[in-house]
Amino acid sequence: MDTSWEVHWGSEKVIIDPWLLGSEVDYFQWFNEQWHTTEPITLVEIEKPNFILISQSYSDHCHEETLLKFAKDIPILASPKAYKRLKRTFSENRLIKLPILSKEGFLEFNGLKIATLDPRRCIDPIYYAHVICNGNDAIFYSSHGFSLDSKQLALLKPLNMKALLTSFSEIRLPSLFGGKVNPGLENVNQLISQLNPTYITNTHDEQKTHSGLVMKMAKTNYPDLMDLEFKSTEILTFNDYQFRDIY
Repeated sequence: MDTSWEVHWGSEKVIIDPWLLGSEVDYFQWFNEQWHTTEPITLVEIEKPNFILISQSYSDHCHEETLLKFAKDIPILASPKAYKRLKRTFSENRLIKLPILSKEGFLEFNGLKIATLDPRRCIDPIYYAHVICNGNDAIFYSSHGFSLDSKQLALLKPLNMKALLTSFSEIRLPSLFGGKVNPGLENVNQLISQLNPTYITNTHDEQKTHSGLVMKMAKTNYPDLMDLEFKSTEILTFNDYQFRDIY
């Protein structure tokens, strides 16, 4: 739940941002601690992945307690800031830093092509997006939404965007703590118009149990998926742990 995904694509099995145990803490418990409201799937129910992708450096994406439970021979591909954090816990032989698409192009890995999209911010919060390609087909994963610039759009335009995974919720904090950390439906509609995905699903929208200063200050809006409809793009919902076949 929230924003942990298992993707099977051809012969590849990929786990994205697994947080399946305990709570997630950002900096200090008094600052922000959150728990799933829906019990996560257990690790024994998950097939061994070919690799794990970590999109962000924050604990609800980069959850060391969960990662340590996976087999030690599974590569971990991480965005630049997540890579920096994970070096404190995992061997650099196991870690692979993902390239920034607009600067370094794609990483070719196990028959897939993968890259990070940089939000072009110099200070936190920095929320990356990621694109995973199998041939010319692609998945775009932006757990906190994303604003594409013209260069990024040009690089993505040749791709057949099969699926867009992005947050539908709007979460706004005081500017000192990051401002609008989830941009809501306005950004969803913008990404749909830019990427023209065949399917869209929401991610990072679980209304988690929480304590600490951050969520006390947050203003939130979680849209009802039953009320939503997008032109030319089909919504996929995941209210359980069943797979959805998009081919």
